[in-house]
Amino acid sequence: MAAKVRDQKVASIDRAVARSGAALVVSANPGCSFYLGAAGYQVRHPLEVVAERLAATGGQEMTHGN
Repeated sequence: MAAKVRDQKVASIDRAVARSGAALVVSANPGCSFYLGAAGYQVRHPLEVVAERLAATGGQEMTHGN
């Protein structure tokens, strides 16, 4: 059963990646990240993506009142 659910999820992500051209899949779930990485996706935790973006912009994207 778990393999079927995993295969359906990977197929869904395959379609989404094909439509969007995404180079990265973001997941906060360790189990999902493990299986997606094993399927060949580049997987990152959402906080890693946010931290990298903030570091790249010096935090300027997080201004208040705009």
